[in-house]
Amino acid sequence: MNQLGLDASVEANAAHHADYPPAPLVSCCDCSRVVDTLNRRLSTMDNNQTDKAQLLKLIIEQGILHETEHRPVLARDGKTHLRWVMNFLGLSLHYEGLQLAAQALLTLLSSFKGRQLATIGTAAVPLMSACILASKGHYTGLMVRPQRKTYGTANLIDGQIRPHEPVIVIDDSIGSGTNMLDCIEKLEQAGLYVEGCACLVRFGYDSGYASLLERGYRVVYLFDQLTDISPRLPHEPPLKTYPIKASLTAIQWDEQALADYLSPFQVIRRCMQHYWQTGRLLRPPRVFNQPLEASGGLWISLRTQDLVYTQQGRQGLWNFPDEPLTATNLALVQCAWLLARQLAADPLREARLDQSALGLSLCSELVETTYGDFDFNQHGLAVRSLAAPWKMGGALPKMPGIQTAAHLLHHARFHNTQLRPYEPFLLYRYTVKKLIEPGAEWPVGGSSALPQWDEKNYIVQPLANALLALAQAQHQRMLPPPLKPLFIPASCQWLFVSVYLNGQLLACAGTIPHHPSAALPTLLQTASQDPRWQAKLGQPGILTLKLYLLSEASYLGLSEQLSAFGNMSLGQDAIALSHQEQFALILPDVVVQQAWNIEQLQQQLYKKAGLAWPYPQVHWQRYRCRLWQFSTVNPTAVPLTTERLTPTTAIDTTYSYRRAYLHFVERQQQNNGAIYYAYQAALDQVQNQQPVFNTAWILWCLSQTQDHLAPPWDKSYTYLIDAIHTQTLDTHSSAYCLLALSQHPEWRQQAKPSLAKLVQQLQASLNQHGQWPKPAITHYDSHYSIELLALIHAEQAGLYIDHLWRNRSSERLFDYVRYYARPHQYPQLLETLTALHQFSPYDCSGLIQSLHKDLVQWQQPDGGWLPEHPHLSPTLFSAQALTALLISCYQDQSVLERTFYYLYGQTVLSSADTALPNPLMAEGGLYSGLLDGQLMTIHSALALRTQAWVELEA
Repeated sequence: MNQLGLDASVEANAAHHADYPPAPLVSCCDCSRVVDTLNRRLSTMDNNQTDKAQLLKLIIEQGILHETEHRPVLARDGKTHLRWVMNFLGLSLHYEGLQLAAQALLTLLSSFKGRQLATIGTAAVPLMSACILASKGHYTGLMVRPQRKTYGTANLIDGQIRPHEPVIVIDDSIGSGTNMLDCIEKLEQAGLYVEGCACLVRFGYDSGYASLLERGYRVVYLFDQLTDISPRLPHEPPLKTYPIKASLTAIQWDEQALADYLSPFQVIRRCMQHYWQTGRLLRPPRVFNQPLEASGGLWISLRTQDLVYTQQGRQGLWNFPDEPLTATNLALVQCAWLLARQLAADPLREARLDQSALGLSLCSELVETTYGDFDFNQHGLAVRSLAAPWKMGGALPKMPGIQTAAHLLHHARFHNTQLRPYEPFLLYRYTVKKLIEPGAEWPVGGSSALPQWDEKNYIVQPLANALLALAQAQHQRMLPPPLKPLFIPASCQWLFVSVYLNGQLLACAGTIPHHPSAALPTLLQTASQDPRWQAKLGQPGILTLKLYLLSEASYLGLSEQLSAFGNMSLGQDAIALSHQEQFALILPDVVVQQAWNIEQLQQQLYKKAGLAWPYPQVHWQRYRCRLWQFSTVNPTAVPLTTERLTPTTAIDTTYSYRRAYLHFVERQQQNNGAIYYAYQAALDQVQNQQPVFNTAWILWCLSQTQDHLAPPWDKSYTYLIDAIHTQTLDTHSSAYCLLALSQHPEWRQQAKPSLAKLVQQLQASLNQHGQWPKPAITHYDSHYSIELLALIHAEQAGLYIDHLWRNRSSERLFDYVRYYARPHQYPQLLETLTALHQFSPYDCSGLIQSLHKDLVQWQQPDGGWLPEHPHLSPTLFSAQALTALLISCYQDQSVLERTFYYLYGQTVLSSADTALPNPLMAEGGLYSGLLDGQLMTIHSALALRTQAWVELEA
């Protein structure tokens, strides 16, 4: 669902950048709007609105050059004709215009700390000179040349350069942003720190303005081309905040109205056909053959039936809360008109309509929401830009491939609405009812989840009781017990069972359950013939069974490549192939356990079916799969998801989670002292990534618990010291090594040379403006400011720290928090700000409270925290958020308690997770919350740190 409207009159849109510092997630939440809010506030701060209005009048009259027949106006490419361009020299070479512009720009500049201005080329030189003159010496200026002079001084930058003074780049306008970016690049190559940019006119948000923000430069402006300039120009099209709805004024209504009590699909088809024949739209019926509620909007989809994944067309409308409500009957015929107009140029449109089926998505009232306050299985999302309200889009719930709440938000925000990373937006949630034309095939998903039979315990538990009794009898070589009559809904197409003994897989078998009472004994009898079970028949232990219920078979198509089809969820659906007599099916949890991608799954299915390369074309099919687990120690059937392949147990308040977390971390220690990155519980395998960084981070967490004083950790500290002297470490690894070693009372003395080297390296890596190097590894950006935190704690441990460098780094940190921080960085920033507040003269209380307010927007109802990116671990972000909130003395206990309970629920308990091959090895680990089955060691270390903090406070 993507509705894009007006094009800004910009010479060329700047390319999307993702350079460091990273762009933050800016949204409807208070502090997160700070960049654009500041611009709007500054634009209204001028006490003399008459002067501002006069300046705008002069810009329109004298500062714009219009294209005429004798004077073409070309874009930067020299070919594209533009209706007009900014011509600020027409204004700035006159007294009144230059004076008003300078005074207005000085108001904008007052929000910066720097007193050094710069511009490139000639257009803004008069403006910069006027600002310097009007400031009475407060500002000085630099003129940057597009090319270095080839004679005389051969300067690239003219003016008296002050190396330690921040620079603000100014220009008359920001179009593509090419000039400003060129100016910034030359200034930074000269060793200067560019604090930000200021201009009189911004050519819309989605221009060079957004590109500058994304590169880490604050930008302020006085006027916006779309809202302030274009509406006052002759012959400019009016600004339409909802272009699709504005287009509805072109509807030519027929005198005839549709009959009452038609189905919505009859209404759509008759409206489209009548429009193609007459060019007019039939009036809506007063009532349908069924109640339709679409107060939030509705969407019509047209899909061909020979390949249901090919969409012929899709049109719809949102009803936003601040707009008049459109009645559902009227909205339905309007959307039919939009769809008919979309297909109007197709000569085969009528045949296409006859050969296709219709689907209708009815959206409930749109409710403005925060990031954490939606359920991605129940809610769809609608996103609308605050900077460009004609940009809007959304995402439906339970769509194939959308596996987490973070993924749903990311898909709605970036893929469908095409927002820029800093772009402020409003977020709405809604529920969806999907109607499909009778008899039509349709892709799965796209509607709010309702409990189905395979999710109801009263249906599954009798099956679990029977299977467990049969499995115990088979294992003990006893006769199978008599079974009570069993019920399995006819929609169940396959039933699989996996049997484990003490976490070791014994067998897996499946059947089509035509007759449940006969199918279950046959199923267990078949499973017991597996050689793995035969070898262990009669052995004592815990029997654990996993029951897989497969339904809603959906034919994907005929192809050699499974990747040719998008209508499936890897790791959530069961996937099957068939070719002549060969058939193979793989269950979703196998895909998760083995961490297969789609190509690996395809290869395994071909192998299982006995098909060799070159692969023939085969028939592909997906099944909805619901998974339950039960055992001889816990016969109650517990539903599982492929996110977590073991049951979430009730929280045991008597259980020592702290001890479990500590023991899990201890088990990940290698012989050389390095600590494993993660443990893959389903495969009983460890993973080793960034060993120095990971080991140092974990030891830093342990140092806050006093558990690091135990002798087993001595070899890990030795490992770090060896790495300091034998490896080239990035600043993030050096910072964590410094934190870990400086907090250990014995190693702090033994490792003085190493600590001094780390301090020297960190201080040397800081440039003269207080900026740290860009991280070498992308995910390190969530640790922004860890270097400063390390220096603060090192000073508290008695090491000498140069306060000049600390202060410069602190100033950059404050600017970063105010304007550029992304939510996944909030926890680290909170911890650093808290340390600065405690151990330096800086009062950081305001910034801490502001981050608190923004961070808690990301907590979900279950207590977990929603990461802004679908590939970030919810458990890691939750543990980091909880740690930061505890350290910074956040007061809302309900937020903290819900997070604790979420982490407890993610914790592996050996008594419950009996299907794991090595439950004792996994105990105390925390699942990542992603479809990877990983127990990251840092999860347990952070959880241990929070437990110790609570005990300390108590």
